Order: sequence, then C-alpha cells, then structure tokens
Amino acid sequence: MLNADLLQRQGKTELARQQYEVAWLEIQRMRTTEPARSWLNYAEFWTLFGLGRKEEAKLAFRRLVEAQRRPYATSLFTGWWFTLIPGALLIGERDTALEFLR
Repeated sequence: MLNADLLQRQGKTELARQQYEVAWLEIQRMRTTEPARSWLNYAEFWTLFGLGRKEEAKLAFRRLVEAQRRPYATSLFTGWWFTLIPGALLIGERDTALEFLR
C-alpha cells in the first residue's frame, strides 16, 4: 500500500493502481486467514480509497469509526497520515474529523 501511495504521488497512476490491487488481494487473503487483525480495517479503507472505490471506502471508514475506542488518540509510532482524521477529511466527513480532534 505504501508503494502504491508513493507511486501515486510521483504521477505513476497505472503502477500505483496495480500496487493497490495487489494490496487489495493480500488484504482479502489475510481476512480469511487472520480475521482478528484490526489493522486490516485501516488497510482496507486506504486501499479502497486508493483504488478510487470511494463508496466502498466510506463503508469501510464507517466500520473504523464504529470500532474506534474513545477518547480518540493517535499513536506516536504509526504517524498521522494514515489515521482516521485525514481519512475523514479525504472522503468528505468533516464533522467526523472534527469530532476526533476534540
């Protein structure tokens, strides 16, 4: 997924799409073998978003929001970019982003 994002930023959209598709297949495989891995939900959201499947990404995002513990806190180890707040802003969920910022 990171490779796909970097390729996208370099303007290599076809290569990025291929990488997102590889990531999507791997996520699906891991869902069948290790369904309890919660980080797969994040990977699913960002991969669907990268593939341009925004409606499916919004559904995946809703599942992330519902599963999120309160109060919300970002991890110092994972960084900020691939968290709920930028995800919310990118899919037009401004109110949700503001809720998590409070």
